[in-house]
Amino acid sequence: MKRILLACPTADVKKYCQDDWIEMVRKLTYPIDILIIENSNTPSNTRYLRSKGFNVVHKTFSKSLPIGGKLKHCLNFIRQYVIDNNYDCWFSLESDIFVQPDTVERLISHNKQIVSLPYFHYSGEKTKMLNFDIWNIIGQNFSRTMHPMDSFNLVDGTLKKGYQCGIGCMLIHRNILNRFPFRLAKKGEPDFHEQSMPDYYFHLDLSMNNVPVWIDTSTFVHHRNTEKRWEELFNNPSLQNGKRNIHTS
Repeated sequence: MKRILLACPTADVKKYCQDDWIEMVRKLTYPIDILIIENSNTPSNTRYLRSKGFNVVHKTFSKSLPIGGKLKHCLNFIRQYVIDNNYDCWFSLESDIFVQPDTVERLISHNKQIVSLPYFHYSGEKTKMLNFDIWNIIGQNFSRTMHPMDSFNLVDGTLKKGYQCGIGCMLIHRNILNRFPFRLAKKGEPDFHEQSMPDYYFHLDLSMNNVPVWIDTSTFVHHRNTEKRWEELFNNPSLQNGKRNIHTS
């Protein structure tokens, strides 16, 4: 039996679905250990999660540090924890993602180094499955969030290769974590994108090293995101003029 660590960053902004997530996690049928990296400005939510019996590490950051920097630190803490404690795999299950009780068994059964279940991003009419189309123009790869109709064509119940499908519900083998830390590019570097998060660069590094990422298209998981948060992102001027969806790799 594989040793699996379920781990994710979270904060009190996720309290709108936190109790439901806790209940869902307790129904998972595969024996797992759980680690939560709580990064709220105060330790109140950390104390609450600990009262529910979870192993919780509280991380505080400067308010001036962008969310990408916070996530990079939290994800690398999880990565090192998996390596140091000799887990076989990290089950990355974000704190607003809801799955079926047998999800860990389903992912393990594919016997892949990285395998995930698909989910939708954004809300309302902007909703899209988190997976990217990728094409090559004169030796340069370009990618864009997959059109909703194309994503439904992708979903036929089989295992498929994906690109930029997030880490919301993903099983990652320790061998992959040994090779690829989480990072952000710096301004001026060729792969820098202002709004990109560590999971974007994680997928980019995997792609550049020809490491396949697999998606089990036999089911979707529920991403309980909030419309208010996505509206704030869409209204951010730095995300206009196509910057939201177009990336090069």
